[in-house]
Amino acid sequence: MDGAEGVTLHDALPDLAVADTPFRTYRRNDTHWTDYGAYLNYQAVSRRVALETKIGLVTPDDFSVELKNAFGDLSIHRVPEGAPELIPILTVGGRHHARTVQKNTTVVRNRLIRMESDTAPETSAFFFHDSYGTAQAKFWARSFSRTSFAGVTHRVYFDAIDRDKPDVVFSIMAEHRLFQRPNDHDHWTFEDDFESDCRSPAGVKTAKILVLYRQQKLTEAAEAAAGLDQEAGFGAYHARVAAQAYVAAHRYDDGVAMSQTALSLAPQSPSNLWMAAYASVYAGKPQDAVTLATWAVATDRFNGAWAELLASVLIGLGRWDDAAVLLENTVLQIDDHPELWRHLAHVRDMRGQLTARDEARAKAAALDGQDLRLAS
Repeated sequence: MDGAEGVTLHDALPDLAVADTPFRTYRRNDTHWTDYGAYLNYQAVSRRVALETKIGLVTPDDFSVELKNAFGDLSIHRVPEGAPELIPILTVGGRHHARTVQKNTTVVRNRLIRMESDTAPETSAFFFHDSYGTAQAKFWARSFSRTSFAGVTHRVYFDAIDRDKPDVVFSIMAEHRLFQRPNDHDHWTFEDDFESDCRSPAGVKTAKILVLYRQQKLTEAAEAAAGLDQEAGFGAYHARVAAQAYVAAHRYDDGVAMSQTALSLAPQSPSNLWMAAYASVYAGKPQDAVTLATWAVATDRFNGAWAELLASVLIGLGRWDDAAVLLENTVLQIDDHPELWRHLAHVRDMRGQLTARDEARAKAAALDGQDLRLAS
């Protein structure tokens, strides 16, 4: 399948639905493919990538296969529990080597693994993947000299790509996740989601706050933030999470104070600038919010979340011309964020640009997938 310019889409089903394979490609008692199915898909995709980028190809001669009895995530739902099944486990050896150089796991079950290979060409890759990508890591880590695996996520973090500048970017997503398009524009950055500290005393306490916040136990989350700044290892990320919890619990002054602490510790972070602007809005300080959100937009041009907040504040202040200038220019660079198009439709409506308003509404609906749902 063909995607946008510079993007190739690959459907894994034809790789798996093949006759006379020596091993099963998909499991009977689990929702995932087997190691062998993961390899067949890797083989097809890697050959496509090799047409444009130097990579080391792992061939069938490079791995051994062992059959192992295993339970699956479907068998546990059966009463009595389903029996295990024999699945192929592939072990790569021989001429391909890889080692882990960094591993970090955060409270939201996100895990970042960076690997290096001294037997692969001097190229690099970045993977944003769900659980299906885990089984392929052993192959891809030996195909590039530097490989980063960020999962589980369906978002492509443009800030990480801009920083690491890999030769190839992969997004691996199971079909059951395609009921809606992933949002690549969120106010949590890659550093927040994958490189944050959840191990120091401050990190452990922050993890508790974030769990409560995501469970919508907002009062408890804010109460758990008390004394966080006195914990060992306290830093900007911990302050940013606490500020979010305070605002959610309607403790706006505390939110502003903690967001300013985060900003003082990492003033260039668009996430911290967004948080300070967000807290300022709820604290009744919209002009401060405009300044802070403007800085966030200037700091990171790839994430539409910053412009979304700034546009919201400008619209709330009735600054329609300023909102128009911001949005008309932003959608030229970021055209895949539906909230920006909704804001632009509102601004165009207020400015009497009715045809252009309808075009913006249609764009937002298309990005939401509404046109697809209506058609079906």
